[in-house]
Amino acid sequence: MLAERTARLVFSLLLMGILAFALFTSFEFHLRAKIFPIFAAAVGLLFCVTAFVLELRHAKASGAAPQSEQQIFDMGADTDYSTAITYLRALRYFGWIMGYYTVIALIGTPLATVVFLLVFLKVEAKARWWVAISITAALLYLVVFHLARMLGLALPLGLFDGFLSQIPVIRIFYPDY
Repeated sequence: MLAERTARLVFSLLLMGILAFALFTSFEFHLRAKIFPIFAAAVGLLFCVTAFVLELRHAKASGAAPQSEQQIFDMGADTDYSTAITYLRALRYFGWIMGYYTVIALIGTPLATVVFLLVFLKVEAKARWWVAISITAALLYLVVFHLARMLGLALPLGLFDGFLSQIPVIRIFYPDY
């Protein structure tokens, strides 16, 4: 049990370090580009410090009874599935996130958002085509065209963005080029 508490304390410290680095690094961004990173890092840091202090207080409490998994988390552990299946599911979603980053690196954020959302909604969510296209169109408009322009942000372009932005149909995703 002591090793578990130590692991949680070390994890909280590591996460606090990452969030503090993100917070101080984001101060160097353009005024409108730093609004979200500062807010997200500050809130995350506040929660990490709170969790760290609570865990530290509990660890130092004399005669603290061992905690069950249900007491450690806000919800009970789902025992319907084995640990291996749970980790495979988490790995699958991690793969989706890494896939999105890879597609961004190759074709840029605007087009990657369209490709990723359509594929994710069809494969993972098993959505109908009209639902997937509607959600993708709404998010594309809100995030890529509206929010990015409103904040004056240049979204990351990919390795093939120069080539792709020359294709007339795809050019609508690259309005500034």
